[in-house]
Amino acid sequence: MSENKIYNKNQPKIIWFVSILWLFVISFIAFLWNLGSTGLVDETEPLFAEAARQMTVTGDWITPYFNGATRFDKPPLIYWLMVIAYKLVGVNAWGVRLPSALAAISLMVLLFYTLWRHSGETRGRGEQGVAANGHSPLQGLGDQEGDRKNQGRGGPGRGRGDQGRRGPGDSQSPSHPAKALTPVPSIPPTPL
Repeated sequence: MSENKIYNKNQPKIIWFVSILWLFVISFIAFLWNLGSTGLVDETEPLFAEAARQMTVTGDWITPYFNGATRFDKPPLIYWLMVIAYKLVGVNAWGVRLPSALAAISLMVLLFYTLWRHSGETRGRGEQGVAANGHSPLQGLGDQEGDRKNQGRGGPGRGRGDQGRRGPGDSQSPSHPAKALTPVPSIPPTPL
């Protein structure tokens, strides 16, 4: 029995570790694998790369230049990140695309963390989250906001006692105010 308790106690940690491992494997495959295998394509990618390269050569990190002309199409943060990548991995296609790939990975990690945390809160299960319960992290997202808006204002919500939830066809449904005001006429079926 004590082994079972230890296994259950460590299970959320194992699930969390495996999930993070899979997240980084998917991130590597999606964003870093073959990152610099093709040359710079399109019209804008080489322009950004050259402006960042000129920042590296001139040492002027304030004003981006392209062929001697100032280039203020975008804020300079992307140029600065490219310059840092150039200093780390060299001036090549991999260095140009590395800041965007790292930004995409961080967005994916943030989304994963948000969904993991939110899925645990909606079911009241804490850290056990998605994998331990076998539910989707998106399950229950629609109900929670409606419950917060209607709680204590006479609408359906948590703790309303015997009123319960009203269905979407009910005339007092708070999901869409126009439905409560406009009755839907019933049309009899026409014979063929």
